[in-house]
Amino acid sequence: MNPKLTILDCSGVSAFGTDFERIKHFNEFANKLGNGMRETGFVYFINYEMTPGVVENFFAKSREFFQLPADVKCKYKKNNPSQNFHGFSSAKEENVGKLEGIYRSSVPNLKEMFDFWGTEALNPNNYPIEVPGLKDAVDNFRSSLMDLIKTVSYAFAIYLKMEDREFFFKHHKAIFEDRNIKSHNFLRSNYYFPSAHCLEDTEQLRLAEHCDIDTLSFLIQDEIEGLEAKMPNGDWIPVPPIKNSIVLNAGFMMEVWSGGHIPATPHRVRLLKNTMKNIRQSLALFMLPDGDVVCKPAVPEKPNWIAPFPYERNEIFFDYFSKIILQVRDGN
Repeated sequence: MNPKLTILDCSGVSAFGTDFERIKHFNEFANKLGNGMRETGFVYFINYEMTPGVVENFFAKSREFFQLPADVKCKYKKNNPSQNFHGFSSAKEENVGKLEGIYRSSVPNLKEMFDFWGTEALNPNNYPIEVPGLKDAVDNFRSSLMDLIKTVSYAFAIYLKMEDREFFFKHHKAIFEDRNIKSHNFLRSNYYFPSAHCLEDTEQLRLAEHCDIDTLSFLIQDEIEGLEAKMPNGDWIPVPPIKNSIVLNAGFMMEVWSGGHIPATPHRVRLLKNTMKNIRQSLALFMLPDGDVVCKPAVPEKPNWIAPFPYERNEIFFDYFSKIILQVRDGN
């Protein structure tokens, strides 16, 4: 029997700028978070603090962009993604199922996306002029998530028994302290196409099986189902939308930081017959280490653990990220 995904109630534990360990039940929250992530790699958050209207506005502004003519959207395409990841990607430009040694999928994305990346996301000139207010929508969404991101990061340090409880803050300064620090942090708006056909008894995908490459991914889905997570036994379980929830999953770097104790769980988006004619949208914040941070485990490694993606000893994260991006972009 497959485990159920953990749903974590954030009431009373989200307190930006306070001493987390003095918050009643915080250690209990940290243990539930860590155990849920260790078991399935995915958890839900409910009752977190979020400014009203922020999510709806980001969805709306994103739709405005994705509904523009193709030639207009292509003005904002990424030119050199391994070095500058900010911008628009069409459905054929990225295949997350191509990572060497991990996946062999030839399934292309059935979606478009816009990534709001690093220091490039700070510049108003790097946003589509055809969608006034998009930068404000992005900034407000990011700001509204910071309370939860800090809470979760500190909770993981407790769960992993790190001596330095501020480990994740110190290795992700670009998200917690100074956005001008070189990093690959980014927000993403996804726009999945409707389909006219959904064949019976086949695994048609809108997004191929993959793992994220970051430390943590915070995802908000619309009401359209399709997201699935792969369990250790190889079975797939649905990660359905829950109203007013945020989904968390771990990426390659969390698996590395944790020495294999918190897995980067493979996931995909299926094309379901009952929703095949629906557009599907999602919003995500990807928390990545600062560019000069060295990729290596921060706690004792799990016995017989093998890193999910080969990394060189003393390799800085900016190089690690670039190596992966070169594999998943078409033509590389």
